[in-house]
Amino acid sequence: MYMNKLGFLISFEGIEACGKSTQIAKLSENLIAQGYDVLCSREPGGTPFGDRIREIFLGLDSKGISAETELCLLGAARIEHIRQKIMPALHAGKVVILDRFSDASIAYQGYGRGMGYERVVSFHKNLNIDLIPDLTILLDCDLNESANRLVKRGKADRIEQEKQDFFATIRNGYLEIAKREPERFVIIEAKNEIELIAEQVLTHVLRKIG
Repeated sequence: MYMNKLGFLISFEGIEACGKSTQIAKLSENLIAQGYDVLCSREPGGTPFGDRIREIFLGLDSKGISAETELCLLGAARIEHIRQKIMPALHAGKVVILDRFSDASIAYQGYGRGMGYERVVSFHKNLNIDLIPDLTILLDCDLNESANRLVKRGKADRIEQEKQDFFATIRNGYLEIAKREPERFVIIEAKNEIELIAEQVLTHVLRKIG
């Protein structure tokens, strides 16, 4: 379904407040400075339709929805994101940088919500969501560090208000996913200095692209 792409797809993953947004901005700036054409996007979101789903998904009035409903919402947003934004950019030869992608559903709904790895993977296959990032940066964040950063942010969304054991399960889930695909994943310690992380990310990206 997604053959003949010319660009390069990078995803950033990790638990809440791991620093994805900061590192995506820095990577984009660094790549543009080196002459790359870059598109940054996020999930859920990336399209007007996806942004509306994001509001529903993260809204406090959606508390109590089932894991299956979460996954269906994310899947609907992801299909439109891929078709409307990601694939056109890749076909145009751009470097696409995503704040979360399919691995987030495996980690959050598969592990965090207990749906299981295989069930979420099968869900994607049934919807023909078979686009795989060329490189995934996993910012591995300590649970206490994540919690402290969320407190500093202030107002929390529906997911950010979950308990620590939920995020512990997700963090372990991400590490398990990375073990399954070590050639695609790069794990970086999220508590390091921002500039050090940015240097590490850029090194891995340029090595993979080149």
